[in-house]
Amino acid sequence: MDLNGYKTPAVLVVGAGPVGLVMAAELSRHGIPCRIVDQGEGASSKSKAVSVHARTLEIFESMGVIEEALRRGRRLVGLSWHSGTRRVAHVTFEGMDTPYSFELGIAQGDTEHMLAEHLLRLGIPVERRVRFEGLEQDTDGVTARLRLGDGAQETLRVPWLIACDGARSEVRHALGFPFKGTTYEEQGLHADVRLTWPAHFQAPADQNIFFLGPPGFMAALPLAADGHYRLVFLLRPGDGVSREATLENLQAQAAARGPAGVTVRDPAWIDTFRIHCRMVDRYRSGRVFLAGDAAHVHSPFGGQGISLGIQDAYNLAWKLALVIRGVGRPELLDSYDAERRPLAAETLRSTHTTTLAIRTMSALRHPLGCALRDGAISFITSRPQLKRRAGPALGMLTRNYRGSSLCAEDWPASRGTPGLAAGDRAPDAAPLSRGPRHTLLLFTEGRLVDLAEEVGQRHGDVVEPVLVVPRAERPAALSGTPHRVVLDADRALHRRYGARSECLFLIRPDGYIGYRNLPADRGKLRGYLRRVFLT
Repeated sequence: MDLNGYKTPAVLVVGAGPVGLVMAAELSRHGIPCRIVDQGEGASSKSKAVSVHARTLEIFESMGVIEEALRRGRRLVGLSWHSGTRRVAHVTFEGMDTPYSFELGIAQGDTEHMLAEHLLRLGIPVERRVRFEGLEQDTDGVTARLRLGDGAQETLRVPWLIACDGARSEVRHALGFPFKGTTYEEQGLHADVRLTWPAHFQAPADQNIFFLGPPGFMAALPLAADGHYRLVFLLRPGDGVSREATLENLQAQAAARGPAGVTVRDPAWIDTFRIHCRMVDRYRSGRVFLAGDAAHVHSPFGGQGISLGIQDAYNLAWKLALVIRGVGRPELLDSYDAERRPLAAETLRSTHTTTLAIRTMSALRHPLGCALRDGAISFITSRPQLKRRAGPALGMLTRNYRGSSLCAEDWPASRGTPGLAAGDRAPDAAPLSRGPRHTLLLFTEGRLVDLAEEVGQRHGDVVEPVLVVPRAERPAALSGTPHRVVLDADRALHRRYGARSECLFLIRPDGYIGYRNLPADRGKLRGYLRRVFLT
């Protein structure tokens, strides 16, 4: 489909939080015209989500906004758990298999401003004070009813609609999707403040800090400016603790739960919140999709909400773009729910378990119980296996789409790289992949150049062939190829991919392995490409 003359948007994105902004930006990067509307006045004035993990930073790199994100945030290299002033556990993010071996502390408002500015550079302004009021859909498209800021009503006809309008999603309500789950009995109190730590407590400025004092749980999450933190308290029913959103109450809670002498001042905002654990049964109804908090909400412990939603958008955008352009098979869109909903369910389970553990641990009062708790936490988190896995798991680097109908392999079981399979995040995907196309890695001494030529001629608009050769210089057989050649003289890339002989890997636009084949077989590759593309 030629979209150059497209006069109306192909997609309406409802909601301009981080998920909606990434969705619109990625659709635009893939050549799809869209509109994005939001009922609010502007970006969030509260920090809300303050943790962006490594996998999402890789996404920001592919979008071209990583430098701005790093400028606006603070690099956090780990997290520490304290009992009083004594550190009982530490998890590091350093040494992970990524250029971004850290968590970025950045207020949600800053993330939204950054993404909105990026979207505007792409020629798409966020339409503010526009409320979604309802929809009807048929086999050809969606009719959305919008209420504009001046009170006028607009009826908009679009082929597709994507709901990124948060936990209270009006689109989800219009679809009649139940939001199944529970609301925890605990209540949260949080604020953006300045903290002054006492001299006897060495607070690392590059780590999230958690306290399990006898009165209850407290978190201090560093923000970009020195001395500024997101302060979070977990309040249990019947604990006699004030719920007042005041500076005096923040100071009282911090003094009781944190190190003696800590001072709280200059709150930018203070609020209470409830904790929910809910998700929908499906992410799609016909031509309408749900993403982010519109589809799933969970406990904030783990800080994975914003990253989970952004990765929803990153997964869906390229698939929908291929279908709209008439290049991708419509079945591509079925894989969005199949790939993303299980990961959301896994996140809900893990954050629920963490929340219950914090509930139990922070309820302890007796010194002996607290000592046993601290010893158990210290022992468990010091285990080498956990220390190796904790950072990548929190960084969302180990999430995969194994078992997806869109991920396949023809690869001998005895010739694989341990831990690597179709559906996994591709090693070193960022420098290997350029732009929004699939990347076909051909590990070869030069004999696969004909396959590169065939794929380039047939699928060049959607697949970029890249020849990876274990040489320091380009072989003569590749001297005339127009395709990119990567020299891998030390075979480091070959080892990463388990390429002991000529083989191929097809990396999807979202950086995951869609297909791998050893030995490289053009017939089997053609068969897989026919499953994805119409041409």
